[in-house]
Amino acid sequence: MPEYSVFQLIDMFDSGEIVIPELQREFVWSDHQVRDLAESIYRRYPIGLITLFRVPSELRTENERFWILDGQQRMLSLILITKGVVRLPKKGIQYEKRLDIWFDPR
Repeated sequence: MPEYSVFQLIDMFDSGEIVIPELQREFVWSDHQVRDLAESIYRRYPIGLITLFRVPSELRTENERFWILDGQQRMLSLILITKGVVRLPKKGIQYEKRLDIWFDPR
């Protein structure tokens, strides 16, 4: 599997190539946990992997190419860190999660 940059992953998520399958739990990280991830990135600590499953062509819908199998909380947090907002499914309905944190790198 190729490696993608954070910005490539975000673009792929925005375009619908990467989707969150229904088997995944909802986004549950607090703003504090998202801030901790940002701090880990800033300090160059390892943040773990995002594991994608290549969806077989006969199961794909629209642009869908990958399902997030592991790392959904990190993936969505990366979007929040870079954009400040992410659209999330919750019980079949889309809603926006906004980030309300600040980070002092000192």
